[in-house]
Amino acid sequence: MMTAYVVYVVAYSVKPWDDFKDIGILVMFYFLTVNSLRSWDDVLRYLKGWNWALVCIALVAAASMHGLDLTGAAAKTEGMKGRLALGTYLFDNPNALGHTLI
Repeated sequence: MMTAYVVYVVAYSVKPWDDFKDIGILVMFYFLTVNSLRSWDDVLRYLKGWNWALVCIALVAAASMHGLDLTGAAAKTEGMKGRLALGTYLFDNPNALGHTLI
């Protein structure tokens, strides 16, 4: 079912090769993660690391509103009418930052 969905997305895309590469990166991440986590202790350690990364992202975002702007987020937030965004590739959209942190 997922393969059919990927074929549909790529086939009807404006830039099929770019979308195929983007999906390929996600598939590789999935397989590397699944094959690397061999025990529940590995899974727990992975999730703890992921949570700490999210905490760091939230702290960088909050710090940008208090004068410590590491990513150029203040200008990005001002351009988004006060909705918090970071000056990075993944989090330059307030929705992406909010969905990630929630």
